[in-house]
Amino acid sequence: MNMLAVGAGGCLGALLRYGLNTWVLRHWQHAFPLGTMLINTAGCLLLGALAWNFEHRAHFGAQAQVFLRIGLLGSFTTFSTFGLESFELMKNEQWLAALVNILFSVCLGLAAVAAGWMLSKSLFA
Repeated sequence: MNMLAVGAGGCLGALLRYGLNTWVLRHWQHAFPLGTMLINTAGCLLLGALAWNFEHRAHFGAQAQVFLRIGLLGSFTTFSTFGLESFELMKNEQWLAALVNILFSVCLGLAAVAAGWMLSKSLFA
């Protein structure tokens, strides 16, 4: 049953990732990978919020957690893509863009996890 939950969540997360990235690319015509950064930040925010809820609210069953945490958000966030895009920026000697991408993605991701945690705590505690 967990495999089915992961697969269903993964399918939905991948579709959401594709849709959001396509939308960003339509409106942002630059070499900087903004779509990936936004997806990673949103995924971190959601994961932070869910982590607090999983820890403090008992109504989330084990399969709901597997569906959301591993399936949906695991396929929605694009950290492997982040690594490749950062590498390609460095390979093309776009050092400043690579540094900005790495620092902002990591820092925004950590801040979004904390914000999601605190938001859930203030809303549901």
